Amino acid sequence: MDTVAVELAKEQASEGIRVHCIRPGAILTEISRNWMVTHPEWLDRVISRTPLGHPGEEADITNATL
Repeated sequence: MDTVAVELAKEQASEGIRVHCIRPGAILTEISRNWMVTHPEWLDRVISRTPLGHPGEEADITNATL
């Protein structure tokens, strides 16, 4: 979890306020798909750093927030 979100959660907990944080890594969007066309090495780097071995989809973030 993002350090700022953790600190905010600690600060607000006594007030009964919860802090949620969604911090995705690489997500395939129209912009990133276009980027991959001219920078194919980007996808290789993403795959090497991602436990699931592929970038996320926009629906992954949408579903998580719902």
